[in-house]
Amino acid sequence: MRNQSGKFRWVLTIGVIIFAIGGTCLLTACPDSSGSNAPVAAPSDPNGAGVRPNVRSYIEATYQNSAKTRAALFQSAKVVEKALVDANNKDLSIQHAEESNRASTCLWYTFGSVDAYAKAQDGMMAVTLNTDERNKAYLVYNDQLGGQVFLGIPYDQRVTACDINPSTLPN
Repeated sequence: MRNQSGKFRWVLTIGVIIFAIGGTCLLTACPDSSGSNAPVAAPSDPNGAGVRPNVRSYIEATYQNSAKTRAALFQSAKVVEKALVDANNKDLSIQHAEESNRASTCLWYTFGSVDAYAKAQDGMMAVTLNTDERNKAYLVYNDQLGGQVFLGIPYDQRVTACDINPSTLPN
């Protein structure tokens, strides 16, 4: 029964993300119809962030007062971008899921609670999964992870999951 409630939670979360995309795209620079249905490809990365410009803009505009928060969200966004590009490759999907586990742990550390980081991550995911192709790729990626177990990082070592140590950032 517990496994079914976990599946329901993920299905519900994906549904909420898809539903939220409409409202979020009104507030952010979602691509217009000329590029919104392009196949999932590695993001154009003119500034070296590893994420698409609209995701970068969303993170920077929404969390402009915290370099720590931006760093943690960029870490998570980069993993999602790689997972979408490599969704058809099971081995890479598993590797990206392990990276995603680390990114989520970093977000937890940075935000201080699961609820706070989940809200921030949901907003970022709504901007990231803003096309049918990106949503489909995310579902394929998740399907690749069936039967996998990802171990967490001990509570007192969560900071080690961050690519950039938050204590080195000003706020």
